[in-house]
Amino acid sequence: MFLLNTGASMPLNLGNLCLLPPQDLLSSYSLSQPVAIQVHQALAQFQQALSGEESLQANIINGVLQQLIPVTVIPLAKEFSTDTNLKYQQVQEFDRYMEVQHVKAEEPAKLIVTSLFRAYLGFLEISIGLTFNPNQASVKSGFKTYAFLLRRAFGLDKYNLINNIDIESLTNSHPSLNIDINPTLSPLHVWKKGHWVFLVFSQALIISLNRFVAAIWNDQLDQAKVELETTT
Repeated sequence: MFLLNTGASMPLNLGNLCLLPPQDLLSSYSLSQPVAIQVHQALAQFQQALSGEESLQANIINGVLQQLIPVTVIPLAKEFSTDTNLKYQQVQEFDRYMEVQHVKAEEPAKLIVTSLFRAYLGFLEISIGLTFNPNQASVKSGFKTYAFLLRRAFGLDKYNLINNIDIESLTNSHPSLNIDINPTLSPLHVWKKGHWVFLVFSQALIISLNRFVAAIWNDQLDQAKVELETTT
């Protein structure tokens, strides 16, 4: 579950995809050691799950999500600037329709990883319900690439932990996070969950391009190449 910060006035729908505003997507994040270890383990388990059987992935990822929550989030102020021609009210209307919620977070890393997992669950729902999708492999590759990107952005390489998935414990998922594989998905439902994937990948692009620019400014050309390849 997500927890609103004390004094917040905007209710959160647990079915929504919660995202940070673009201004909060940075090239790197400083994490406390407990959060770093928690996020490191979650990403490692997610990457391991993606290499396994698709029929087990949803339950495994739901189990990993349980290790990350609760995530404390803070609603955006009504005068929040998008730094674009879009007004806050226009963004809010789009969010409501697409079942998305832009929020700030006390621990941004946990919210970013949680949004990655939620979007992947939406992708699984689509890919299992629509087996004719020719882009399934490339989309899954994008999720794997995003996970590696986050490891760099969060500075997790120093946490060399052994991460073995306990299938039995992770498949006992919280009911509110289970996905319903429906063979007759409505076009609108597919469109919305597809937008979840698009939005999460767009956030990955922002982080990666920020890292590319930072590497160029610091004359780290090898690192810049990695980030440009990631963006591509």
